[in-house]
Amino acid sequence: MNTLRPTAPLALPANLNPTHVPPPVFRVSITHDMVSSLLDPWTAKSFFDLLTLGLMLLQISLFFLLPVYVKRGLFLIIFLVWRSAYNAGLGYLLKWQSEKKGLVALARRKGWFDEKKNPKVYRWLRRELSVKMGPDYHFESEPIEFNTWLLFRQLVDLILMNDFTTYFCFALSWINTAPQSAFPLADSLRWFGGIVLVLFNIWVKLDAHRVVKDFAWYWGDFFFLVEQSLTFDGVFEMAPHPMYSVGYVGYYGVSLICASYTVLFGSLFAHAAQFAFLAIVETPLLFHSHRPTLLPSCAADIDKTYNPPPAIPRRNTLTAPSSPTSTTSDLQPPSYPPRRILYNTYFRRDLVVFKNFDLFRSNDLYLLLIMTYASLTPFWFGGDEAAVRRFVVLQALAWRVFHTYGLGAILWGQSKNKFWTRHFVKWGGSVKDAFASWKRYVEHNLNLCLETIYQCAIPQRL
Repeated sequence: MNTLRPTAPLALPANLNPTHVPPPVFRVSITHDMVSSLLDPWTAKSFFDLLTLGLMLLQISLFFLLPVYVKRGLFLIIFLVWRSAYNAGLGYLLKWQSEKKGLVALARRKGWFDEKKNPKVYRWLRRELSVKMGPDYHFESEPIEFNTWLLFRQLVDLILMNDFTTYFCFALSWINTAPQSAFPLADSLRWFGGIVLVLFNIWVKLDAHRVVKDFAWYWGDFFFLVEQSLTFDGVFEMAPHPMYSVGYVGYYGVSLICASYTVLFGSLFAHAAQFAFLAIVETPLLFHSHRPTLLPSCAADIDKTYNPPPAIPRRNTLTAPSSPTSTTSDLQPPSYPPRRILYNTYFRRDLVVFKNFDLFRSNDLYLLLIMTYASLTPFWFGGDEAAVRRFVVLQALAWRVFHTYGLGAILWGQSKNKFWTRHFVKWGGSVKDAFASWKRYVEHNLNLCLETIYQCAIPQRL
């Protein structure tokens, strides 16, 4: 599969150049995705591929050979080891490469890609890396940054494939096939929901790979930059960082299928570690290397967008005589208020759950009363425990649906045609009024979502 380009893009090493010498520009050779190169029996295999497949086969064999009470604890430990190798091990190497170009410097210092300095390793790496590449790849002429990235990919494949294998061995070791509910369809719905989440997870990964290709999938921007525009469509329009957010919902689908809290907590730990990897390793590089040109601290006074000042007649600069009032400042962009003033105008001790709660503010008081009513309403059902349970579940579901789809519809309309803001401007308000009202919607709904879901978790013994 051609995963990087139909026509080879140009690339340059992503290194800091203190002497300001332009880095070399090179054409990126075609690479192939992990699944097709590793699992296709007709594709030539390198030593790294055979090592990866051997470890996967060993773990699968242990799953079928060991008794349940042994493999449950064993695969939990092995899964945590591979997950730590991913998030801590690869994270450390990428952080080192990002900050100090450590991996490239290590390869240069050891002479891995220098035939004169280390001929044995050079010839071995040439054979191992070339076996998976196409005819456009020339080991001898490729820059060290690209060859180091290809070598790093072998380690990534080893860790990712074994992490995937051990997770399923761990989950299947803890699977519980006994009925979990007296409700006839509960177990069927649990299996159906789990399978849907797993299939959705597979689609997210495939679509994300379609967009970012091998270059970003294997963190190529830590080694070199590609002069190629990416169109972030598909799953990237659904959620931020989809490979780390919705790209791990399969964990929770497997937890549903297995009906095991051990699998659930192991999945939660792995997902949390993935977010830590994103925050510590990837986000700093994205901020420094891929941020767009920053606009002024306040690109526009938002109120002026819908309440513009009277237009100033344009002067004909070719015929109008110069005058004392005519200066070069007329042609300069207007000055904007500092960001601090903008924040103080639109963000003032806003309520975040119960942070900044103030009884002197009517909105906070009304929120407290609404939450009190929501808490006391179940008592109206007397001793009917079944009715109480139905009510608290439906109440939590209603607030959650409104939070997702109601507020989502408002945001969609605002993004399309300023639906929310136009309503306030139509009746004499301002953008500030529209935003303040929107914040109250979010504050109230978020608090009620949290309260009602907690009510579902509390035993209703009235």
